[in-house]
Amino acid sequence: MKEKQKSIEDVFSRIFYLLGFIWSIDKKYILLIPVTSLSKSLLSFAVILFPKFIIDEITGQKRMSVALLLTAGMAVVLIVLRVLGNQIDAFNNKRIVQIKSRIQLELQEKVTKLPFWRLESPEALDRYQKAAGIVNVWQADIQRLIGAINGMITAFLTLLGISSILFSLNLLVFLIIIFVVVFNTVLNSSAVKKQLAFYKSCAPHVRKINYLMNELQENEYAKEIRGYQIQEWITTKASVLLNRVYKSTRENMNYQTITQCAGVTAGVLQDGASYLYVGWLLMRGFITIGDFSMYISAINTFSLSLKDIFGNFLIIQEAGMYVEEFRLFMKLEETGDYAEKEEAKVLLEPDGSYVIEAVALWFKYPGSDVYTLKNINLKIEWNEIISIVGDNGAGKTTFIKLLMRLYEPTKGEIRLNGKNIKEYEFSEYVKKLGVVFQDYKILAFRMNENIALTDVKNISKERLQIALKKAGLSEKARSLPDGDNTYITRKFEEGGVELSGGEQQKLAICHAIYKDSPIMILDEPTANLSPMAEYEVFLNFKEIMKGKTGIYISHRMSSCRLSNRILVFKNGEIIEDGSHEVLLNDGREYAKMYGLQAEFYRNKETFG
Repeated sequence: MKEKQKSIEDVFSRIFYLLGFIWSIDKKYILLIPVTSLSKSLLSFAVILFPKFIIDEITGQKRMSVALLLTAGMAVVLIVLRVLGNQIDAFNNKRIVQIKSRIQLELQEKVTKLPFWRLESPEALDRYQKAAGIVNVWQADIQRLIGAINGMITAFLTLLGISSILFSLNLLVFLIIIFVVVFNTVLNSSAVKKQLAFYKSCAPHVRKINYLMNELQENEYAKEIRGYQIQEWITTKASVLLNRVYKSTRENMNYQTITQCAGVTAGVLQDGASYLYVGWLLMRGFITIGDFSMYISAINTFSLSLKDIFGNFLIIQEAGMYVEEFRLFMKLEETGDYAEKEEAKVLLEPDGSYVIEAVALWFKYPGSDVYTLKNINLKIEWNEIISIVGDNGAGKTTFIKLLMRLYEPTKGEIRLNGKNIKEYEFSEYVKKLGVVFQDYKILAFRMNENIALTDVKNISKERLQIALKKAGLSEKARSLPDGDNTYITRKFEEGGVELSGGEQQKLAICHAIYKDSPIMILDEPTANLSPMAEYEVFLNFKEIMKGKTGIYISHRMSSCRLSNRILVFKNGEIIEDGSHEVLLNDGREYAKMYGLQAEFYRNKETFG
């Protein structure tokens, strides 16, 4: 009993949460809910009562003028109530589109505020899939849920009025109706639970299917898919998942069909028994023909209202479970950079020197028992150019992610000018960092928008041209149909152009140069460039880094000669720290790596 009570409390708690959420978006929409319910309830009474009095006038006192007046009155009331209801529905249908759009934006904004590690977690992605159900899944659709709330209120108001009519009939009628409604409610409740279990079990499969379908459609995977002829492999994976979803869907639909058939059968038996009883009363002369019409309508409406209350409650219960998923997702802990009040943070000096320190820094990824970084201690002075080298998985990029505050250290801290970087206002802190990742992403917007990451009207033409020149993209920009105002790729605009991998990487470098941050972080910035293009970037490297602190991750040892210091990472630790000459003379890990690469380029026999 306590569990059922708690279940009901949970349902209403979720309703109030959603209504409160919608209230913050559109107050008029919420205020019209009781108006809609009242107009529909009055419509039910008009349909029941007016025919009784009209029929009694025609068959009893036979006053045609009164019957015509009642008929006219019924027509006016029905027209007014139906027009009012249609107008409200039309208004609500328009508003719900905006409300759903706002909720989708809220979900997207929430995603951007979650800790970076959550975006790599299948659990978090599945939770997002379920949360998005309130705008993407019919069973949880907000319009359906609000309709159920309206229907429940309407049915409750209607029951209150019709009960006074049926009290004069017979208790047995009430018992039959209530029994059938309860029977149907139990069936529907079971069907709802089955439906929810079906959706939860399918959500991970749907996420994976969407991923595989996107892979087949996305341009960035097109070369690999065609070059390695893996279309069938990917579609087979999708087919296996689709078959699992189909099997679950078939089982669920079979169960839903059985419960619906049982419910319909019970309803037909109830209607037949009610009609026989009221017909018997009419034949015995206990009621008039008008009463017969009223009671039949009242019984039908009473039965439907009871069904609506229980049925809409089940819809609310079902959709409310999705609302709960939405609420849980929206309550997920956000990264401290967004969750904490910005005014509580320390502001960075707008201009000045910036010293970076890592103090006893340890880090392991969420869910992992292995430390990716182990006891990192280093200090990077202002205007110093640092190269970080090491094998894949040594912890180089992880260190950069911590510096960018995408993750928080497991132990220890990173400091900027003596303060933990967490103490600084995030929006101001990231302005000090210009970052180019190896796995850069190009937006399907204009070239200049990709560089400045803002609307065209806000772009500094002078800074744009400087960035294009230093990255070696000036000539390419001039050759495009609309210059640097040309769209990149055709995903957003038909007239877009495709850039080569090297040109895209230069574009990513352009963004970091345009941003003109005092701290530049370059993670394999020339990996996709040709030797000539790489040489061109290196010629401008000192100019790009002039007056800045630079952190340069590279597998090409020749580029390290541009740095003041070289840090060698291995198994999450810094095993060497010094200039190019010093580390070569030491003859340890760096010297071996440098020697191997130099030999590779010098000795043609390397190629066999």
